[in-house]
Amino acid sequence: MKKEQDKPMLSGPMEEFPWPEKLTARVVSPGPRPRIHGYDVEGDLALHYSFAETVLLTLTGEPPDPVRGKAFEIALIFLSPITIAEAPTHAAAIARLAGSRASGVLATGAIGLSEQASFILETHREFLETPDKTALHFPERFRARSDEEREIVKRLKNALPVGFQFPGSEEDPAPIPALLGVIHACGIKKPEEMQVVLVLARLASLFAEASTTRPGRINDYPMNLPSFRYSEGGNDE
Repeated sequence: MKKEQDKPMLSGPMEEFPWPEKLTARVVSPGPRPRIHGYDVEGDLALHYSFAETVLLTLTGEPPDPVRGKAFEIALIFLSPITIAEAPTHAAAIARLAGSRASGVLATGAIGLSEQASFILETHREFLETPDKTALHFPERFRARSDEEREIVKRLKNALPVGFQFPGSEEDPAPIPALLGVIHACGIKKPEEMQVVLVLARLASLFAEASTTRPGRINDYPMNLPSFRYSEGGNDE
């Protein structure tokens, strides 16, 4: 009878690769005094930086100057409203209606916000892929279509701090392209980083709206849908 130690050793990529023995912290240093990119969270960031500036530092690795930090904070505030008519909030409200706990409502909303952000960024990829050292320009399809949109962008410009270079200010951008341009000018260049910013900006608003829904009150949900007609093959006739 063969002994246990006589069994052949398994051999393959998983067995032969020299795996590291420890996890490596590259952004957040753990411990009693946690650090983000080397900056003391409790003794430095909490005392001298806003939450928006801390987010910029976390994503870019560098603390922003006061002008960029304030501009970024304003962009987050302008992006924060998300109504029940938008899919992420609607889905989160249905989760709440179905009796989900806060964790389920948050998870549903966060996934919806992430998908929404991905769609927005893909739609605007054309001008966001401008090289770092080249100023952003807004193609025609990203420009304002109404006086209402122009008023929103005007309020954004008026809210931005003195000294901030608003990208494409003479090109009449629509609100979302204008806000993406501000975020880009603040140092958030990568699409995945912008996606985080869009989700973060709207998550609290989404949860607050969804949490007003009463769990189990299915009769509070508007069930009377508009009339529609189904036809085979996508033919309306």
